[in-house]
Amino acid sequence: MGSNDEKLNEMVIKLGKYVPYRLIRPFYDDFIKDKEYKICKKMPDAYINKYIQELNEEKDDIDVLYKINKNGDMIEFCESWIKYIMENKNSILYLIKHKLISYLETKNPDDNKIEFKLGRKLATDKNLSF
Repeated sequence: MGSNDEKLNEMVIKLGKYVPYRLIRPFYDDFIKDKEYKICKKMPDAYINKYIQELNEEKDDIDVLYKINKNGDMIEFCESWIKYIMENKNSILYLIKHKLISYLETKNPDDNKIEFKLGRKLATDKNLSF
């Protein structure tokens, strides 16, 4: 935010508007499907965002990764997920690295040293040791 590049600012706003809801949407799938069944139609994404917001406020018993405040401008991570991530951070980082390497290998079929190149770069980053 605050860049002089208007296109970049638009992209950041769009990401901030939709991505936080998409990441936690699977936690609410049963509620969304139930609501769609009751109204006999598929809900548009903007309505689903509002519905997730309502569920955030009404239901404290859903163990969701994070909750979005009423204004949609702040998220609050749930303690149980913070604990899970901290206890399993090495496994999570390993999975992220594996997925990244797989993705890069499919996009760069002629480069057979991606894992080595990426592994060397990540090994120098003290926060991402594998």
